Amino acid sequence: MVGCRKQIWRSLAVLALWAPALTGCQTFDCSPPKIDPSGNRLFLAHDPKPPKFKPDPGPPSTLSNQAGVAVTPNRVVAPVGSEVVLKAAVCGPDGRTTRNQRVEWTVAPGSVGYIVTVGDYHGTVDQLCGYLTGGTSANKVSSNYAVNSTSTGDYCLNRGTPTKDDDVPVLAGQAWITVTSPVEGQSIVTAVAPKVYGWDQRQRSSVIEWLDAKWDFPPPSVNPVGARHTFTTSIVRHTNGAPLAGWRVRYEILDGPAAGFAPDGAQIVEVPTDALGQASIEMFQVQPAEGTNRVNVQVIRSPELSRDGTRLIVANATTQKIWGASELYVRTSGPTQAAVGATLNYKVEVRNAGSHTIRQAVASLPLPQGTSLLSTNPVASVTGSNLTWALGDLAPGQIRPLEVSLRADRFGTVNACVTVQTGEGKNAQDCATTTVVAPALAVVVTADPEQAPVGTVVTFTATVTNRGTAAATDVRIVELYDSGLRHNQTAANPIEAPVGTLQPGESKTISAKFIVMAPGQLCNTVDVISGNGLRAQGRGCVTGVPSASPAPIAPVPTTPTDPSLKPVLDIKKVGPTRRNVGDQAQFDILVSNTGRAKATNLKITDNSDLSLMAVEASNGHVDVGRDLQWTIDELPPGKGMKLSVTYRCTAPADNACSRNTVVCTEGVRADTQACVSIQPSQTPLSVTIDDGGDPRAVGSSIGYTVRVTNVSQVADARVQLAVTLSPELIPAPLGTSGPTNGQIANQTVQFEPLAQLAPQQTVVYRIQARAAKAGVARLQAQITSQNMAQPLVAEEPTTVQ
Repeated sequence: MVGCRKQIWRSLAVLALWAPALTGCQTFDCSPPKIDPSGNRLFLAHDPKPPKFKPDPGPPSTLSNQAGVAVTPNRVVAPVGSEVVLKAAVCGPDGRTTRNQRVEWTVAPGSVGYIVTVGDYHGTVDQLCGYLTGGTSANKVSSNYAVNSTSTGDYCLNRGTPTKDDDVPVLAGQAWITVTSPVEGQSIVTAVAPKVYGWDQRQRSSVIEWLDAKWDFPPPSVNPVGARHTFTTSIVRHTNGAPLAGWRVRYEILDGPAAGFAPDGAQIVEVPTDALGQASIEMFQVQPAEGTNRVNVQVIRSPELSRDGTRLIVANATTQKIWGASELYVRTSGPTQAAVGATLNYKVEVRNAGSHTIRQAVASLPLPQGTSLLSTNPVASVTGSNLTWALGDLAPGQIRPLEVSLRADRFGTVNACVTVQTGEGKNAQDCATTTVVAPALAVVVTADPEQAPVGTVVTFTATVTNRGTAAATDVRIVELYDSGLRHNQTAANPIEAPVGTLQPGESKTISAKFIVMAPGQLCNTVDVISGNGLRAQGRGCVTGVPSASPAPIAPVPTTPTDPSLKPVLDIKKVGPTRRNVGDQAQFDILVSNTGRAKATNLKITDNSDLSLMAVEASNGHVDVGRDLQWTIDELPPGKGMKLSVTYRCTAPADNACSRNTVVCTEGVRADTQACVSIQPSQTPLSVTIDDGGDPRAVGSSIGYTVRVTNVSQVADARVQLAVTLSPELIPAPLGTSGPTNGQIANQTVQFEPLAQLAPQQTVVYRIQARAAKAGVARLQAQITSQNMAQPLVAEEPTTVQ
């Protein structure tokens, strides 16, 4: 009871100590408590005089009298894989931006995305000015945190693309970063100016909504007065070009002569995208008259397609409908859908619908991005990427047909727009829109029954499915079966069968019967190949069991043997479980002898599925068809060895497997396999980085190998690599090399563009660096090319101790 009372009094004393803090700062006793060394009592210091509180003297000398920070854009919608430029301006009391102010950027926990580039001082003079005035140089501390300073001068941020439309002006007093995300979701990025005194003004946030979608707005159209015209907006997935159905596009006529949308002349309409991701609307004039209508176009994600059920306007643009001379008419038609690699045939009709001769008519067609010219009829004059036909004079009623054949080199939207101009200054234009999609094959193989006695029949069924968005043509399957199986009609191995054409979403099944000839696991591997080079692979297995009939009695060995004196082999294979098409995957093969006798004349075989192509292997191997084989003289008991194989992932596969077998003269065998899931590549190029292993010691030299592969079926051009090293690393010119010359500037290594990279070709860059300090060092590689709308970014961490 006495101990309980002491505990209660101690609790009341502590509560009395903190009570002023709960009732208000005016009565808070700042005197520290005095504690009895024995621990039995707690004394409170009592001051009969109320404390005096001094007013805040204002910002200390370490802070500035800045008014606040502003971030633009405040909210933005962007396709996944693209880069968004965020700018932060530190403003003074007069509302003007202030130079050389530190800005700290943070991607909020739980957000998707990461920081790619941190804006630094621009130009030598700007850098010198920044350093002399105490500015903070750009430092990407991690993928979610970076620091830099507001610029000391104005400059234009060039994104490295041929067009200047996406260039971003950076003004004095602004800092910038770029952010990207490979997946859908939301990024909340906060910019903090720590030298701003007001807590309510020193930080601002920007919200980025990432969508796996991209859109192509309808181009302007020039048609004769009274003619009808169809506007088409296309929406597809940014990652694979698959059309997005169920989105909505809002069209609104803003001004111009009296016109409306079919069927009833409405000024505002909303159209859902169809199975091709296209939303089309026809526009016509109420009363024929020359002039220009401005048409506002909005891309809207429908509430039923969003996670939170909200309607989201993701893009907005304005196009034009120009009603021109009634006598000049042009009409362009072509396919609405095609597959990658297909031929796009466009027909153009140029007509004089008037009563007077049209003089010196010239037709032109800019070659759409993502296409290659195959032929024209009549032959066009080609200047750069522009096709031109000199049509000459057109008599009243005369029609001049044109034909253009293009090849679709990549998925997306193709707008083929033909413009006709006359010597009198009149013009007309019409466009045809094509959605280019890609097929994707998959195959599942099953065995019925899954277990069968020796001598009975098992049926293998292969189900081939086109999971893509375009038809797969000339599909065939190739079956390679184990020696313990025998086909009931042919002795051929492998056997081949046609599948034909598979439409998007279509499946076909092919069955084959085999006789089980031996016990154990027996497999049938099915490779599916299409006419345009698509591949898929599946495997089905049956377990053979001894039949009910009595088996012959094995002869008894005349010489007794001690099994403990034989070698025991064990083999394992380890490697990655997930890769993208075009990536490389390295597997290690671990062979050990756990027996009491040595193994001699070991033969180690490596066999891989078609979607894995061996590009590197340990020394001493020989190629046996697609297999690799090593011969090892002996492996003593208790010893082990390691071999390695690096594969290039050439095609999508749920499970791409590589198998290994080891046998020796003593008759011992061991088997293993490892599988990797190969996902479709999201870009025409792929990049892998290898640091040679870590951890590394401070002061040591680290050699990074960057491999860039063209995983598409068409050549790419102007392929350029830029490498950024974190502060833990110092780039070294000796040992840094590539297919083109590289320049080192501070923490960046920039290589000159590679003129061309052929399909399936790989180029290797080597970057040498010195480990300057302990921490997690990071090397970031950024790839740009002609065929990629957005840079491809990869990063390799290295632990430095």
